[in-house]
Amino acid sequence: LNYTNNSKIVDTIIMTNSLSFSSFALLFTLCYVALCPGNASLALAFSTSTTTSQDSSPTFFPHVKQHENDPLLQELQAKHRPIAASFELKKFNPHPLLSNCHLQTISGAFLRKNPDCAYISGSGMSGLTNVMKALSQINTADGADETMSIFWDERCRITTHCNNDFFTADIKYAGSKKTLYQSDDSKGLVVLIHGLESNSNSSLSTDMANAYVNEGYDTVCLNFRGCCGVPNDTLGGYHLGFTDDLIQFLTILQKSREGGAFENRPIYLSGFSLGANVVVKCLGELGSKAYTEYNIHGGSVTGAPFDAERNVKCLDAPGFNRFIYSGNFLKTLKKRAQFQLDRHCNGDPLTSAFDFPRVMEATSIGEFDDAFIARVYGFESN
Repeated sequence: LNYTNNSKIVDTIIMTNSLSFSSFALLFTLCYVALCPGNASLALAFSTSTTTSQDSSPTFFPHVKQHENDPLLQELQAKHRPIAASFELKKFNPHPLLSNCHLQTISGAFLRKNPDCAYISGSGMSGLTNVMKALSQINTADGADETMSIFWDERCRITTHCNNDFFTADIKYAGSKKTLYQSDDSKGLVVLIHGLESNSNSSLSTDMANAYVNEGYDTVCLNFRGCCGVPNDTLGGYHLGFTDDLIQFLTILQKSREGGAFENRPIYLSGFSLGANVVVKCLGELGSKAYTEYNIHGGSVTGAPFDAERNVKCLDAPGFNRFIYSGNFLKTLKKRAQFQLDRHCNGDPLTSAFDFPRVMEATSIGEFDDAFIARVYGFESN
């Protein structure tokens, strides 16, 4: 997509599509930097044009090329690149009868917690029996509710910086609460960003948060606008390159730390899918300020759509992908668009705010983006 053109995978970010997250929390030793000299203009370019945020005056999202010659950034990259490169992935060895990519994608959402299914080593009947038993015990209601689940300890509603919208932060403390977002003896704070049409209650969000908490880290999952179970107050919500709310939350932590209400412990960023892109783009925008001003010591992402154009073409490919994956996303996206039309556009299907008829006729994510996201956020048409 023209507004999130990430065409190279930078060498200071570790990615994993692993179904096991017990070891994922250990990624915090990797470098926080999200771009590399020479790759900067290609890796995280958002747009070189001015765009308009839904709750602010026109905002220029800085092109990451401005960080290319930052000596501090280069020093930090040189220091931490070997640490990032030292991470060893486990070998994923699924049962031969269960290696289909679609089966892995769909069943993985339910079998991730099962130790017999995360990494299958046996190829005989014993391995297959374990998986079939786990499949029979699937609870399809897991993560269906957008309201705060019993997993999280606390929810904080945060008003956006222009006071006309909000997002929420769900918090899980690693110990006894000391102050907002921080427990007594935690090693630091992980800020987790979810994926497209997901939320803090998805099994992926809670599994990752649980892994981080077990390692001694307080964890906050930011719900994108409109994803917390309560409709947001502006027409837009979020997109693949929407870093406004993440940066605002980091600024809140920064001010709390400077005011003495928040101990100076390391902050780490983590995200999956769409959220992974937001994390990487945010680090690219901040450059060395991520460390010097916001105290960010690490970042890890899972399934980041670095090449957005290639990813959306795969997602929207005719057949199974479009029917199952795009179709599933479009159900909630169209429902959200209909609600926004009724609430913010007086239900007028001919509104100039976005192309409502094309939204409802969309059969792919690309078509929806072109009719809604591009129009609402002022991006060029695809």
